Amino acid sequence: MTENFTIEAAIGEGAVEINASYPESAMIDAGFDEPLGQRLIERYEELGQKQSNRDCILTLKAKVAGSPVIKAIYELWKVVRAHSGTLICANYPPDYVRALTDLGLPSLPGFELCSSTEEARKMLKLRREPEA
Repeated sequence: MTENFTIEAAIGEGAVEINASYPESAMIDAGFDEPLGQRLIERYEELGQKQSNRDCILTLKAKVAGSPVIKAIYELWKVVRAHSGTLICANYPPDYVRALTDLGLPSLPGFELCSSTEEARKMLKLRREPEA
């Protein structure tokens, strides 16, 4: 069951954009975090080499999230930060945001949480605009 997820990635508007989906049943698979995290990192590094900006928008297309997803996101964040990028996690299942917050991910430097991919793109655009 550990390979039961879909990762799609592309370069969009100056950032690596990754869409990840997985079934609810993945949350009870103790080994789910490693292949998910590894695949997220592979796609990020593969596409990130093609641009100077190393920011990443990770959009979750799932109804649930748990420890395996949080671990995978944390592993991706470490790689994005090593490249001086920001990781924006979009569409994190709202009922599970508290667990993510309790574990401190949103307070990490270079980690942002937002409700949609469009909002994440706006955040990155605002960050890049010079202050007047």
